[in-house]
Formats: sequence, structure tokens, C-alpha cells
Amino acid sequence: MFEIKKRDELGRIGRWSFEGRTIETPAMAVVVNPNKMTIPTDELENEFHAQLIITNAYIIKQSKYLEEIKKNKLHRFLGWDKPIYTDSGTFQMYSLGKTDIGTEETVKLQIELGSDIITPLDEFTFPTDTKSEVEKKMKKTYANSLLAREIINEHNKKYKRELQFNSTVQGGVFMDCRRECARLVSSLNPDIISVGGIVPLMEQYRYKTLTDIILNVKKTASINVPLHAFGCGHPMLFSLMVLCGIDVFDSAAYALFAKKKKYITVHGTLDMNELNYLPCSCPVCSKFTSSELIKNEKLLAKHNLYVTLSELNIIKQAIASGTLRRLTEMRCASHPTLYYAYKNLEKYNSFMEKYSSFEKRSSFFFISELSRTNTDLYRLKKRSKERQDTKDKLKFIHSDIPYGLKNMFPVGQNLLPFNIARRNKSVTAMRKLPKLDVFEEAKERLQYQFGKKLSSFFEENKSQIQVNISKTKIHRIKEMRMNDILIGVFSAKTGFFIPTFSGACEIRKYLGVNDYCVRVKNNVVSFAKEGKSVFARHVKYCDYKIRPHDYVFVVDSKNNLLALGQALMNKREMKEFKYGVAVNIRKINKTGKE
Repeated sequence: MFEIKKRDELGRIGRWSFEGRTIETPAMAVVVNPNKMTIPTDELENEFHAQLIITNAYIIKQSKYLEEIKKNKLHRFLGWDKPIYTDSGTFQMYSLGKTDIGTEETVKLQIELGSDIITPLDEFTFPTDTKSEVEKKMKKTYANSLLAREIINEHNKKYKRELQFNSTVQGGVFMDCRRECARLVSSLNPDIISVGGIVPLMEQYRYKTLTDIILNVKKTASINVPLHAFGCGHPMLFSLMVLCGIDVFDSAAYALFAKKKKYITVHGTLDMNELNYLPCSCPVCSKFTSSELIKNEKLLAKHNLYVTLSELNIIKQAIASGTLRRLTEMRCASHPTLYYAYKNLEKYNSFMEKYSSFEKRSSFFFISELSRTNTDLYRLKKRSKERQDTKDKLKFIHSDIPYGLKNMFPVGQNLLPFNIARRNKSVTAMRKLPKLDVFEEAKERLQYQFGKKLSSFFEENKSQIQVNISKTKIHRIKEMRMNDILIGVFSAKTGFFIPTFSGACEIRKYLGVNDYCVRVKNNVVSFAKEGKSVFARHVKYCDYKIRPHDYVFVVDSKNNLLALGQALMNKREMKEFKYGVAVNIRKINKTGKE
């Protein structure tokens, strides 16, 4: 079971539950080698609060501990009560240049070892592979996954288990192949999907291609399960990968780098031999000097792991605060190849905007030239062009924006560099715009939010509509009434309109029958009327225009308005997710009148 708890664009804090265990994503699967545990599992749990470990079935097969692990199972052998993820060994066999374990054998071995998350063999694709070679490997990867799915299904049914099935997406650097492979493996209903064949790209700093791969997979793969970037374990990549939709990482880098005397930071890797000072205040760096650290591989590995896991917590807080874009931009600005990769996201704005929340807890920050690619700006420009026809325009970051959106996010809630702010003000002043009429401002805001059709609502009810302003010094519009009945208020933070139930009824008269509607199944109509949340599995229809945190109309099969709610998912997510809240009900009919 996987459900979204908080989100910011494609980044999401999720809850992945199975067999009484829960993993919060974004999560790190800490790589553990049973032959040599650099950091014991009890320390991983007690000091690092790790949720998940991953080990390798191929390495275990060659290990002297194989029979002991088979007898006692992985959890007892490793002294670990939380979930254990096993990799088939595809990458190890790729590294060694040999194949000496079969598909059926590795799946059954992982089950026998007592793994919780099973990975079948896949055909490793290289960036240098031709398209015909990639297509052959894709077919083999799918065939392996199909066989593994059958074996795991039989085991789960026979023993009443919830073993998780992981299926890997290959396809090399050919995006159509990546999308097709993602579609094929998603048809097998995996519990987690991993993106394979990306380690060589990371080794070559080809992060732009990496973002292309992840986002093309995200477009096609099942969105209701975690997405794992296989082999991605350096924290300098995490924020970018989470923004692209990755939920799970795995890392042996903490131990491998320590062996080479390498010191991990969120901006790159440093050589311990060149460090005079430790630029970190983790529990290790706070107690030891660089000269002590260079002599102790375990201490260096601990520092590397502290930094790795700390970055995930920073990312989670950014998701919760709605500042993931800002964090990612700052991280990517620190490295040329990451800068190039972040800029590449601009061509995916039409896709990523669908997952971007309307409700922001923080102002829009213009940090660097990368800020111009932000989805908030993309949406502002696109919607302004589609939904507004006003002749009065103001300047906002080199774009002409309807004057009525002056106090609406992100135009009214931003922090811009002085030179850009001055240029915006100068160009706008030259246009000699009239004093902003509150009625026209309300009209512009609602058109931006619900569509151009609402212009008729204002034109036909001009004499009945009263737009009131706040009594503070700012004098921003506060609420809207119709014949002295409150039909909605304007958010002080974002400027968006929040209708009352009666206001929603009035607005719907001027919209299309399905505009901003979420239609629920008949068996939950009474619950929606009472103000209870609508779950994804209870949604029968969702308008494609809906974005997370949009205010939406919850209706029954006959299009009768049941309640006004705030969407937590878009159309695709409501369709695919089996768990989690799709709409939080905000306003219900308290009069009892239909």
C-alpha cells in the first residue's frame, strides 16, 4: 500500500506499508554487504534511524554465509527487524562481465533468504547500446519480470504474504524505449518500480540525460507506487531526483567512498588528504578532527551516511513547506552539470505543472536565472494567455500579466532581485495603469482560477455583487457577496478565491457541467454531504484541469453539488491510486436545502 501524505510538484512524502511495516518516502535503502558490514545494523537503526536496508542476492549466493542465511533468514542473520530489500545482482554481473544466476533461481533464492522486496534479473543497458540492442534487452527484462510476478503471486497466495515485487525499467538513452518499458512493467502491477541502467550516466556526470530518463519513466509508469533510482546514492543528486519524482534511493557510496578516503558533502565529494578542516557538524565531525577521520574508515563511512540521510530530511521538510523547487535550484546552482540538468526541466513544464500545487505556503523567490524555469511562472503565463482578455497589463519577470492578478500568487507574493523588481516597476509605471477596480480584480482572479467562462457571471450579476476590502492598511479584497449573502472569501496568503457552498452553487451555473468537478461513487454520496474526506478509490470522474490544492466541486452521478473541497491529487492520481485522500471537504450544505 502506498499513499501520499504531503507533496510539492512530483516530490512527495509517501507512506509505503506492507506486512505491518511502514517506510516513509523519500527513503534511503542503505546497502549492507553481509560479508563486511562497515556499519552494523544495530547502529544503522539506533544512530541513523534507517528505515530500510538493501542487500544483494548475487553476493549472498557467493558468500560463505549462504547456508547460515538460508537457515536463519536475513532478518535474524543481519539483526534487523525492519524491511529488507534485495537486489538480483544485475549490476554486479554487469561489473564482473558474467552471468551465472538465472531469473527463476534468483527470485526463489530471494524468497528463501527471507527478503521483503524481491527484484528479478533485468538486462543491463549501456549508454552506448544501439536501439536494436536496447529493444532486445527490454523484451528480456519484461519476460523476467513476468516470470517473477507469477512466482511471487503464487508464494503470496500460498503463504498469505505481502512480499513486494520490484520491476525494473530499462531502455538505455532512448526515451521512447524507456516509456514503453515503463508501460510494460506497470502492466504487471508491481509494488515498486525501479529505473535501471543509470549508474554509467551518473559516473559520466550526464545528469541532463538522467533527468530525461526519470521524467519519461514518470510519465508512463504507474504513479501509485514508489519509484526507485537504482544506484543513485550521492546526496548532491537527491533534491533534483525527488523533484523529478523519485521516492527511493540506495547507497553503498557511504562505505565505498570511505574506503577510498573520500568525504561526501551535498555539493560533491572531497579528498580527505586535502582537507584541513571538516565542513560539517554531524556527530562524527563534531567529535573528531580530519587527521583522526582519515585513519578510521568506519568513522568516515558514518559521516558519509549522516550527510546522505540528513539531505533526505532537508528535502522532506522542503516538500512539507512547499519549497522543494527553491532547495533544488540552490543545490543545482552549485555544479555546472546539475545547473544544465535543472535547466533541462523547463521542457517538461507542461507535465510537471499538472502536479504543482496552487496553494503555496511561501512566497515566490527569484534566486538565479534558473528561477525563470519555475512551474509557477509557466502556469502564470499559460493561464493568463488562455483565460484573461484584459488590455491592462503589468510587467512581471519579463512577462505581461493581467493587471487584476497584481495581488495574486506569485505576482503579489514574491521576493525578486532589486534590478528585476525595479525594471518591473518602471515598465508598469510607463503604462499609466488606472487605479485597480476591486470588481475587475475579483473578476480577473476568478477567471484565472476557474476559467474564462466566469466573465458571464460578473457581467450578468454586476448589480448584485459586492466586493469588500479589508480594513487593514493594505486594503486588499477580502470577500465577495451576492445580494448580501457571502459567496466566498479571498485567501490572505495567495489571493485565491475560496467559495462558500452557496457561492459554489452560483459559480457552477456559469461553468461547464464537468468543470472542476470530482464525481464520487454512489456509496459515498452521504459521507461527502456530511463533510468527510473523499478517498481516491471512491472517485468516479475527475476533471483534467484540476491541480493539487485547487478548490473543486464534489458532485454525485447526476451532477448535484454535494460539497466544495480542496483536491489533493490531479486526475491521473485519482484514477490510479487505491489509497489516500483525493479531496478534503471544506464546505458543505448546512441549510439542508437541495
